[in-house]
Amino acid sequence: MTVDADEAGGGSKTLDVRLEPLGTLSGRVRDEEGRPISGPVVQLSRNVMHPGQSHHSFGTLVDTLNEIAVDGTYTFSKLIPGATYNTRVEVRGHATSTSQHVDIKPGQEVRLDDYLLPVADQEVSGVVVDASGKPLSGAAVSIEQTRQGRVLYAPSGAVWFQDTDESGRFHLTGLPRGEIRLMAYRRPDAADRAIHNMKYADVSPGQANVRIELPDPNDRLRGIE
Repeated sequence: MTVDADEAGGGSKTLDVRLEPLGTLSGRVRDEEGRPISGPVVQLSRNVMHPGQSHHSFGTLVDTLNEIAVDGTYTFSKLIPGATYNTRVEVRGHATSTSQHVDIKPGQEVRLDDYLLPVADQEVSGVVVDASGKPLSGAAVSIEQTRQGRVLYAPSGAVWFQDTDESGRFHLTGLPRGEIRLMAYRRPDAADRAIHNMKYADVSPGQANVRIELPDPNDRLRGIE
């Protein structure tokens, strides 16, 4: 495309403007059985690279789909070439997840990997104790967030991370259905920011209570898995 532009002083010059076709990004939202999920909200973010960063930021939200096709398919069109995009999906009663980052080329139609979101309705309570069986307050307990190579996030209102109370108790909610793994550790003090003696506990489907024993804090080897 060629246009004439007035220059300062009354003259004019010719500018060449190159137009590039826009891109498209699509994917599909399903449960772990492969069935479409009703009611997902899919957000599209455009990501930027800031000076000094080695990775993309979470980006700026640029579009949201509150309704998608009955087969779970969603599509974002008219995407700017040269920009980097990713999507995030939230569904009531399911874990939240994000897609990989994609650099859009002119006219490119990108199909993202399907979201396979587990139902998130499990609750697990428990106690964290030391090697002598004494309850530990202030210990950090959380769910290991990888599942079949995917990173999952807590749905709205769920508790996936919690410090134990004065009785060493914790209560996590909105956890993915099925077998999960918890990890627990003592919070490092100001003088030592490293985490030592992290302990893992596998929780069977439907298991509601778990006891986690942390080794002596001075033991740097025993109990680490």
